[in-house]
Amino acid sequence: MAVGLKYHKKRAFNSLVPILQITRALLLLAEIGVYVFAFRHLPLAEISAISGAGPIVTMAMSALILREVITVRQWLIVILGFVGICIIVKPGFASFNPWMLIPLFGTVLWGLYQVLTRLVSQYDGAERTTLFTGTIGFVILCIILPFYWLPVDISWLLKFSVLAILGVAGHSTLIKALAIAPASLLQPFSYVNIVWAVLFGWLFFNTIPEITTFIGSAIIIFSGIYVIKLKQKEAA
Repeated sequence: MAVGLKYHKKRAFNSLVPILQITRALLLLAEIGVYVFAFRHLPLAEISAISGAGPIVTMAMSALILREVITVRQWLIVILGFVGICIIVKPGFASFNPWMLIPLFGTVLWGLYQVLTRLVSQYDGAERTTLFTGTIGFVILCIILPFYWLPVDISWLLKFSVLAILGVAGHSTLIKALAIAPASLLQPFSYVNIVWAVLFGWLFFNTIPEITTFIGSAIIIFSGIYVIKLKQKEAA
């Protein structure tokens, strides 16, 4: 927020596409809320595996909304990624867990958010877009907070503080990484998140994913990295 106000001052909110900016910010807020809700019902590994399909979902939505040209090979990768998701979610099987649909919905929201981000970047700068995102999220949460506020004891206050510190550290590290390397090079490393999710799920919650989660994750990781490689070839 401070950066946006510094660069644009009184014209900070003079967006050429205010409706798109507001919609984009609301999508991000909804996506975060969906994932937080999913964490109450599903292990970390399953959520991370499904969210790994984000690049594939984004590519499909880019074709449908932005009318970007997608080759037959790219559509085949989208289908392969969807197969990976189906292996994890197992729709139509006795072991199907309907809670799996929650992070899948969150991944769709994330893909739509990415597409709108690409769309608004054609009209507004990054500082103004960031300002809209932070301000709208802050206002909405301030309105909702009084209805759900519960007293927080010192132990939970410490946990929230650690969560905030780790979040800031993670984002700061990501920003630093993007400053020294292109995003296309860094994107494959995001799939390491699935490995950490499995490890932390086992250490803190004593949950071990099913074999189908590992198989589906492998397919999604392969599909996502292949999509990134195709984009690199197109940009070259």
